[in-house]
Amino acid sequence: KRAFNQKIIDNRKAQGKKDGTLLTALKRTCKEFFDYWLYHHMIVEKEIAYNTFQSYRNILYNHLMPELKGETKLIRVRIEDLVKAVEKIEFSTVKDAAAKLIVEIFTFARDQHYISFNPALAACQQLKKQLRKKKKRNVIPYTISEIKRLLYICKQDFPDMYLPLLLSLTLGSRISETLGLRYSDVDFSAETIYIRIQLGRSIEDDSEESLLTKPIKTKTKNSVRSVPAPRWVIDEILVRRAWYEKQKQHVPGFLDQGYICCHSDGSPYHRSHFGEDFHKPVRMKAISEFLGHYSPEFIEEVYVYQEEKIYDCSVLCEIWEISRPKNEKNELLVPLSDSDYYALLA
Repeated sequence: KRAFNQKIIDNRKAQGKKDGTLLTALKRTCKEFFDYWLYHHMIVEKEIAYNTFQSYRNILYNHLMPELKGETKLIRVRIEDLVKAVEKIEFSTVKDAAAKLIVEIFTFARDQHYISFNPALAACQQLKKQLRKKKKRNVIPYTISEIKRLLYICKQDFPDMYLPLLLSLTLGSRISETLGLRYSDVDFSAETIYIRIQLGRSIEDDSEESLLTKPIKTKTKNSVRSVPAPRWVIDEILVRRAWYEKQKQHVPGFLDQGYICCHSDGSPYHRSHFGEDFHKPVRMKAISEFLGHYSPEFIEEVYVYQEEKIYDCSVLCEIWEISRPKNEKNELLVPLSDSDYYALLA
């Protein structure tokens, strides 16, 4: 199956983007069209993310194909066939996703003139009562004081999560972008951070090994950007760099890839690593409010302003002199020049 999928992609790349070129050589069965839609249109043209690809493939080949029969001609698919296929899906979330997917697939087939009638629209109309109504996300923004408390709790009780959370909040970056930041992406003199990659899994990699933390392109071209960072955030990165250099010297087999947010052995985090931990301080905050701040010690530790401690960070200067990149003129190198940065955006 992998060889067949790769053959579709390779053939399509070689033949260019002439609509229908590949399908002309096929019999236009459901299986052939679904393969074409998923492995060329969505991967090659739309460049969907790996998780999206996995979701689509699961619905197509585990739920829809067994009911539609792979050898059924695309033009022979009836409204009742699609209704029956979606109705048999047990889980409501998968059923909703399948309904959206058949609309997208058959709308594409209609727009490309592979079929003259879109049965998915009528099928979803019949399935309307079985599908959940789309709810608007009830987003409750955090106040500045709540963010401060959240960061304080993380720094005290969840230190691994503190810096990723801080960077995501101050840079407005996605978690996958935050985890992909390297020290080479930081212009310490200009107090600017460059977001150029994210961590994830590439669709081209079909290995059984864990490839969930591989550098890949950002979600869109516009996602490549530079973001000014507050001085105190830059200072936090410098503190982390001191820790990084210490780990590099003392941890056997340290993976020196330059990630700002990483495990003690230098390996990058996976985005799901903080899932459960993030909800713990959030629940802690909610519980304290509902219980009326039952513990004076808890209030003092989390909610009451404490005088900040003063740390001797002179060691950072020594580490920076050793680790900072230099050119032949002994000048600090900026990760990207203006022309380089705008070239990436072009």
